[in-house]
Amino acid sequence: GANSATKTDWTPLAGRSVVLWRDNDDAGLKYANEVAAILSRLFPPAKIKFIDPKKLPVTLPDGGDVVDYLEAPKK
Repeated sequence: GANSATKTDWTPLAGRSVVLWRDNDDAGLKYANEVAAILSRLFPPAKIKFIDPKKLPVTLPDGGDVVDYLEAPKK
């Protein structure tokens, strides 16, 4: 859940490229930022790329995620 970033073992991602695709709400942003902070403290730190749902070619609903994006009609 959005409040459990610190309950996960992120160490297997040390030194890896990671894409963070957050949910389209404040809780999703908070969670993505917490995960990014954790990943940046690993050794070696993960390489992080963010997907900003506000900059996608479709409008996601509040709380929308990658599944909503994949299901959205494309132009």
